[in-house]
Amino acid sequence: MRYKAYPFRLYPNKDQQALIHQTHGHCRCVYHHFLELWHTYKEDGKGLNRPSMSKMLTKLKKR
Repeated sequence: MRYKAYPFRLYPNKDQQALIHQTHGHCRCVYHHFLELWHTYKEDGKGLNRPSMSKMLTKLKKR
């Protein structure tokens, strides 16, 4: 099976740009939060797996 790529470019307006930047900021914050947790779990010898991170993320969303 061959995959094809189609190049395209988006031209968001000012409101869409602001929303994109906000979304990237939130993603970066969540990534760094779990990266920090992963390093602490690694030092303690405990494991941090995907289901446990998913539960933690659900709790973070409710804040």
